[in-house]
Amino acid sequence: MFKNYVKIAIRNLLRNKLYSFLNIAGLAIGIACCVLILLYVQDELSFDRFHEKADRIFRVNTHFVIPERTMHFATTAHVQGQMFKDEYPEVENYVRFNQYGLRRVIRYKENTFYEEKFIYADHTLFDVFSFKLIKGNPKDALVKPNSLVVTEEMAEKYFGSDDPLGKDLRVNIDTLFKVTGVMENIPKTSHIRPDFFASFSSLNLEPTGNAAQDMLSNIDYLTYILLREGADYKEFEQKLVGFIDKYIGAVLKGLGGSARLEVQPLTRIYLHSDLDSELERTGDISYVYLFSGIGLFILLLACLNFMNLATARSANRAKEVGLRKVVGAQRFQLIKQFLGESMILTFIALILSLLLASLTMPIFRNISAKDLTMGIFSNPVLMAGLLALFFVVSVIGGSYPAFFLSAFRPVEVLQGKLKRGAKSSILRIVLVSLQFTVSIVLIIGTLIVHKQLNYIRNSKLGYDKDHVVALRIRNPETQKNYEAIKSELLRHPKILNASASSSLPLGQNDFSAHHAVGKPEDELIMLFGQIVDEDFIDTYKIEMVQGRNFSKEFPTDPEEAIIVNEAAVKKLGWQDNPLNKEIERFTSLTTRKKHRIIGVVKDYHFQSLHEEIQPMILFNAVMYGGNYNRISVRVRPENIRETIGFIESKWAEFDSQYPLEYVFVDDQFDSLYRSEERLGQLFGYFTALAILIGCLGLFGLTSFTAEQRTKEIGIRKVLGASVPSVIMLLVREFTKWVLLAVLIAWPIGYFVMKTWLQNFHYRISLGFDTFLLAALLALIISIITVSYQSIRAALANPADSLKYE
Repeated sequence: MFKNYVKIAIRNLLRNKLYSFLNIAGLAIGIACCVLILLYVQDELSFDRFHEKADRIFRVNTHFVIPERTMHFATTAHVQGQMFKDEYPEVENYVRFNQYGLRRVIRYKENTFYEEKFIYADHTLFDVFSFKLIKGNPKDALVKPNSLVVTEEMAEKYFGSDDPLGKDLRVNIDTLFKVTGVMENIPKTSHIRPDFFASFSSLNLEPTGNAAQDMLSNIDYLTYILLREGADYKEFEQKLVGFIDKYIGAVLKGLGGSARLEVQPLTRIYLHSDLDSELERTGDISYVYLFSGIGLFILLLACLNFMNLATARSANRAKEVGLRKVVGAQRFQLIKQFLGESMILTFIALILSLLLASLTMPIFRNISAKDLTMGIFSNPVLMAGLLALFFVVSVIGGSYPAFFLSAFRPVEVLQGKLKRGAKSSILRIVLVSLQFTVSIVLIIGTLIVHKQLNYIRNSKLGYDKDHVVALRIRNPETQKNYEAIKSELLRHPKILNASASSSLPLGQNDFSAHHAVGKPEDELIMLFGQIVDEDFIDTYKIEMVQGRNFSKEFPTDPEEAIIVNEAAVKKLGWQDNPLNKEIERFTSLTTRKKHRIIGVVKDYHFQSLHEEIQPMILFNAVMYGGNYNRISVRVRPENIRETIGFIESKWAEFDSQYPLEYVFVDDQFDSLYRSEERLGQLFGYFTALAILIGCLGLFGLTSFTAEQRTKEIGIRKVLGASVPSVIMLLVREFTKWVLLAVLIAWPIGYFVMKTWLQNFHYRISLGFDTFLLAALLALIISIITVSYQSIRAALANPADSLKYE
C-alpha cells in the first residue's frame, strides 16, 4: 500500500510539472534562507557559553552620571577587583584585563610581526575562565612579571615545531617576555579573544592608599568576578551602591555627579553590551531579533506559497477523490495519500534547500562576517529544526486537500456539484496579500537603509577626510622628531600639508572635567579634548569661525591657548564673545590648569553620526611634551601609490624599529558603518528572495486562475471582448490584493524603520516618496508576473476554450 501511495504521489508531481517546480523552488529558497539565518542566530546566542563556570562569571561595569551627560564604561579601576574580594564573601575570585588592542611589534629571532591581540591578565585567568592550557602550569603561568601565555596558533607562527616554553619574545623595543604556557586557540564564540596573555604583575600597579584617587584617576581595567555557588548577582549589585558611597560618594557629590556599578552576566556581554572600552566590537541583540524575524517571514512566505498552490490545485482533484471513494477508498487512506504527496514534495525541497544553503554559504559568510559551517549532523539544533520544519510544512501543505477533499460525498463530486469554494478563494486572497505585505515591508527597509547610508557617506563632516594619509607614531624617540618628519615629507610636490596630533578627527579623545572661570566653583562641565599642532586645522580644512589658529609666533600658545568648537561655546553660554575667556582643566582631583580661548572652529564630527556633536577643546600639543600618536598627511589625488612609496622611504630614515603604519582617513570613516553596510546588503538579498518566492506563488496562482476561467474567457471573447480587456480582467484580480498589501505594509514599515533610525542622531526623514516607490515596485513586479499567463489565456482560441474539460 505504501509503495502504491509513493507511485501515485510521484506520478502526480510529474503530471503537474509547473506546479511541482513552483512549489519545490519556493519552498527550497525559503528553507535555505531560514537555515542560514538559524546558523547566524545560533552562533550569536552561543557566545561565552563554553566556559564551565559561565553562570557564575560576571563583569563589573561603571556608569557615571554628570550634568547633561551619562558615561558607560565596561571597566573599573585596577584596585577594585581585590577590594570586592576582600569586602564581599560572595566574591570567590576575580580577573583583570588591560591594554588590549594596542598594536605591538613582537619579535623572535628573525620573525617580526605586528600584533594587536595582546592583553595583560591576572594569574587567576585559568581559575575563572575555561581556557585550556596545553603546555605549562595554569596555577603559576601568569604569576611572575613578564610571563606570557600564547595560543597554539601564535606558538606555531613564532616557533614552528620548536617547544615555546622558556623562550623569550621581544615586545616593542625593549621588553622581553618569557613564554610560560601554550593554550588552545580560543573559540570564535568568545568575546575575549587575545592571542597573547601577559602577566598583570608586569604592569607594576600598586594602590596609592587613597581609594578615591585610585578609583577615579584611571578606570581602564576590565574586571571579571567569579561569584560563589548560590550567590545572587542582583543582590551583590545592590550592595555595590554602598561601596560607591563609602569610597567616592563625597567626591562625586562635590563634582555634581554620581556613579553606579553594574554586575553583568558573562553570557549577556556580547549581545547586550555596547559600552565604552569594550574588548572588541560586540554584537547586537536587536539584529538577532531582526534577522530571526526576517528568516521567519521568508519561511512563512514559502509555506504560504506552498499552501496556496496546494489548495489551488486541490479543487482540480475533486473528481479523482470521488472516483477513489466509489471504488472503496476510505477517508483515512485519502488523508494519508495527500499528506504523503506533501511530504515527498517537502523532502525534495528540503534536500535542495541544503544544497542551496551550502552553495550560498561563502556569500553569507562574507556579508555576516562570521565563519559559519553547515555541519548538519554535528549540529543538533539545526537537525531538530529541519525535522520540525519538515513535518510542519508537510502537514500545512497537505492538510487542506487531505481533510477538506476527503470529506466530499462522491455522488456530488462526480455530478459536478462541487462548489469551487468561496472560503478557499478568500484563503488564497489572504495568503497572496500576506506574501506581498512581507515583501513590501522588506522593500521599504532596504530602501531606507540604503538612503541612510548614502546620507552618511555624503554628509558634511566639518572637515575634509579625502586624500589624507594618517601615519601612526609608536616610537617615543620618533615622536620627538615630528617637526623634522613633517619638513621632509613636505618637500615632496604631491604632499600639500602635514600635521601632528594625539588622534585623528575620528579617534579616541580625552574626556575630562573643566570649570569655566567666572562661574560657580561647583559648576563643572565635561569636555572632549584633542592634542593638535598648529597645522592640524589647515590639514583637515576645518573652518575657523572666530579668532585665530595656534601659531609659533605666539610664545604663550603652548602653555595656555586653546581652541573650542561651537558646541562648547553654546554649552558654556558664551555665544556673545568667547574669545579670551578662561577654562580650568582638572589635572587631578584637587589641581587645575588654566587655559585661554584664542579661537572657535565650526563644529565637526569627531564621533560617528550616531552621536550628536559634543563640546570639544583643541590643546596645543607642545604643552604635553610632544605627545603625538599621529601624523596626518594631505596628498594630491594623482598617483597616490608613488606618494606612499616616498613616505615609506622617508619613514625608514627616521624609525628603523617600527615599520610604517598608515591608514586613509576616509577608510577609517567607512569602517564605522560596516555593520550598517552589512545590514543593507542582507536586507537587499532577503528582499530579493522574498519577492522571488512571492512571484513564484503568484505565477502559479495566475496560471491556476486562468485555467479555472478558461470557459469564461472563451465566452467573453465570443461575445466581443478584446484581448486587452481580458488581460486587464486577470491582472486586476491580483493587483487589487497587492494594493491591499501596500496599505497594510506601509504602517508596519514606517514603525520598524523609524525605530531603526532612532539609532542615528543625524538621519534622513521618512518621506512618502520611499513608501510610494516600494508600492510601485511591488505593483510593477506583480503585474509583470501576472501578465505572462494573462496574455497567454487572452490569446487562446475561443473554440478551444469552450471545449475545455
